[in-house]
Amino acid sequence: MKTLIVLLLLFTTAIFAQNKTEMMETTENETVSKNLNTDFRFHSQIFFNYSYTKEEQGFNLHNNRFYFGFKKNINKIFSARFTLDVGKNAMERYGAFMKYGYLKAQFTKELSLTMGIFLNPIHGFSNKFWGHRYITSAYGGSYWNAVPQGVILDYNMGKLLKASLLFTNGSGYKFVGDNDKDKDIAIVLISNPIEGLDIALHVKYIIPIHDDSEATTQGTAFLGYSMKFFKLGYQFLFKSTKANKVIGEDSKTITSMGHVIYARIMPLKEYEVFGSFLMNDPDTDADKDKDFKAIGGLEYKYSKGLKFAGSYETKWSDKENAEGKTEDPEFTIWLSSYVNF
Repeated sequence: MKTLIVLLLLFTTAIFAQNKTEMMETTENETVSKNLNTDFRFHSQIFFNYSYTKEEQGFNLHNNRFYFGFKKNINKIFSARFTLDVGKNAMERYGAFMKYGYLKAQFTKELSLTMGIFLNPIHGFSNKFWGHRYITSAYGGSYWNAVPQGVILDYNMGKLLKASLLFTNGSGYKFVGDNDKDKDIAIVLISNPIEGLDIALHVKYIIPIHDDSEATTQGTAFLGYSMKFFKLGYQFLFKSTKANKVIGEDSKTITSMGHVIYARIMPLKEYEVFGSFLMNDPDTDADKDKDFKAIGGLEYKYSKGLKFAGSYETKWSDKENAEGKTEDPEFTIWLSSYVNF
C-alpha cells in the first residue's frame, strides 16, 4: 500500500507541470470548446485552541492544527489533492503528516474512484452536521477510521443518495503504509430525502488476516433534522469484536454501543449556541464501565473564514475504584478560533 501511494504521488507530481488545456466535446451539430481550470488551488486552515484544566493551561493540546495543501485538475477525468497536517503527535512533539494524498478519477457525473489517503464520508458528514471540528471532532470518531488509506468508489445522486464502497488497510493517515495485514471493507450511505432531513448509515467489517487479529464489525446510524435556526441530530454507534480464543476457554464477543446527541441553535446570523453529549459503553456485558462526554458553548462568526468560540467540556465515568467510589469529573475550558484562507 505504501508503494502504491508513493507511485501515485510521483505520477501526479509529474503531470502537475502541464499548463491549462482545452477539452473539446463534439455534439451532433457543433464542436464546443470548454476551458478546464488546471491551476493549483491552494487551501489552508488553522485551529487555535487555548485550554484550561486543573493540571495545565495553554496552547498545549492536540487540537491546535495547521492544514495546508493544494488541489489540481489534471484533465477532464483525473484530479488530485495533497494536504499536510502540522500539529502534535502521540509523542507530544510537533510534526507534519500527510492528511490527504490521492488521485481521483471522475468517470461520469455520478461515479468516481479515489485512490490514496482520503476522508471517510461518514466522518466528513458527522463533522459537517456537528459544525465545530476546530474545537473538537465528532464524538463518534472512535467507531470509524476518519482518514483511511486505500480506494473508495463513490456513486453520487446528489441530495437523494450518496453511496460509497471503501476498501482500506485501516492504518490511518498518521501511519503511511500498513501496520498490520488486516483490511477493512465498508459501505457508507448518506441521504437528504426531504428538505431538512439527514440520514446516514455506515457499516464496516475488519477482515482478520493477521494471526492475532480479531474479527470486528462496526456500524453507525445517524438521523438529523435542520431548520434555519436549529439543528438536532442523533447518532447510534455499534461495535462487535470476537476476541482471540484463550486455551481452555470459549472465545468471547465484546459488544460496544454508544449514543451521541448534537444540538445547535442559531438565533442570529453571527452567533450560535451549540452542544453535544456522548454516552459510550465499551462492553455491554460489564457493569459500571460507561464513559460520558458533554460540551456546550457559544460561537461568534466574524466571517465565513474566521470564527471564535468559548466552550466548556466535561468527561466522567461510572467506573468505581478499589474503594467503590467514582472519580471526579474532568473538565476543560476552551477558547477556540478557526481561520480559513
